[in-house]
Amino acid sequence: MEKTLNRKIPPPIRNWHDPLPLKIEKARLDNGLYIHFVDTGTQDLMKIQGIFNAGVRYQDKAFVAKFTNALIPEGSRQYSARQIAEAMDSHGAYFNSNTGLDTGTIGFYVLNKHFASMMPVIEDVIKNPVFPEEEVAIYKDNSIQDFRVKSEKIDFLAKRWFHRQVYGTEHPFGKIGALEDFDKITREDLVQFHEQSYSAQNCKVIATGKIPKDFLTTLNAHFGKNDFTVNDIPARPVSMSGLPAPRKAYFPKENAVQSAIYIGKALFGRTHPDFFDFSIMNTVLGGYFGSRLMKNIREDKGYTYGIGSRLASHHSGGTFSISTQVGVQHTRQALREIYKEIDRLQNSPVGDAELETVKNYLSGQILQSMDGIFSVSNIAGRLVEYGLDISYMEDFFRRINTIQAEDIRAVAQKYLAIDSLHELVVGQME
Repeated sequence: MEKTLNRKIPPPIRNWHDPLPLKIEKARLDNGLYIHFVDTGTQDLMKIQGIFNAGVRYQDKAFVAKFTNALIPEGSRQYSARQIAEAMDSHGAYFNSNTGLDTGTIGFYVLNKHFASMMPVIEDVIKNPVFPEEEVAIYKDNSIQDFRVKSEKIDFLAKRWFHRQVYGTEHPFGKIGALEDFDKITREDLVQFHEQSYSAQNCKVIATGKIPKDFLTTLNAHFGKNDFTVNDIPARPVSMSGLPAPRKAYFPKENAVQSAIYIGKALFGRTHPDFFDFSIMNTVLGGYFGSRLMKNIREDKGYTYGIGSRLASHHSGGTFSISTQVGVQHTRQALREIYKEIDRLQNSPVGDAELETVKNYLSGQILQSMDGIFSVSNIAGRLVEYGLDISYMEDFFRRINTIQAEDIRAVAQKYLAIDSLHELVVGQME
């Protein structure tokens, strides 16, 4: 007789002890460009990312890095913007791009059967963008309009001003740009930035999916030549010393019905020895939906729809932040409750049940990141960007399962002293 499933009883939780199911292979093209790839999945589909050292830190003018990255697919020497778009559509391919503090990433999704036929287009787009004046003008107009709309939103203002407060106005991460900076951008700025930043020496490639047999041969034919190299790549070191002292800042916004709150500091990145412990501690504090900040400020107090904390890593370090939006009548109370949760984390050990929940959540997140080519692409891309391999994730997995409550309290005490944190509020302090 078949046993009836009782849906009121959750399935047992089983710990994972096997090696993580992700293998990143590496090869080198004739010009020295390294290709990293993960052969996974059953569908004849690949995602290929070029990760270039072409982020905000490398620009001399505000928004130039973002403009360059976004406009690369909008016309090349051999193909117009329309021809590129038609070639992508007719082959079921897709471009996406992203600009961060350190990198400019160009992603390319393609069916394996169209990989070889699409490579001449991809090659010319990445190597030889022409940045047509009309496309630059359209993108500039759209960006100005988007900036004006966002500048009326307290969360947009708070995030920008928080980075300026933490890093200072002369630091690459504190130069946030203003509306008038859009008109200073020229086509020549984009051409120059592309020439200095988008090259084989300045790039890491990661491909995920069902890798075809001719993959490396095809890539080498199009991107392994010396025409994808440059002679001089300017170094742009970023210092994490001499940053502004922690302070509290309040920016009133008339008629605001909510206040945006940011609390945090400059910290370290994912290669720091304390990154694992801090990440686990941060999950307890505000890193998932069942976190302490969510339970207190959303569920118990009803001050907000959402609140979270995160440690955003970059090549020179990282930025820790707690952020939320609350009704203006709750601004002061929300601030008090945030600091209360930090204090509680520093002075009272996490209970066994709560710690076990966090461990299960983080372990599940790691395993989920290994499932499906797009998830694999994200995790593999981060590892490749920082020069890491799967052993890094295995070390993190082991630390999740061995960390103790006292370790969490210790890392909170070490890095979250209240007087070390910046505080910024945009809205009203009723």
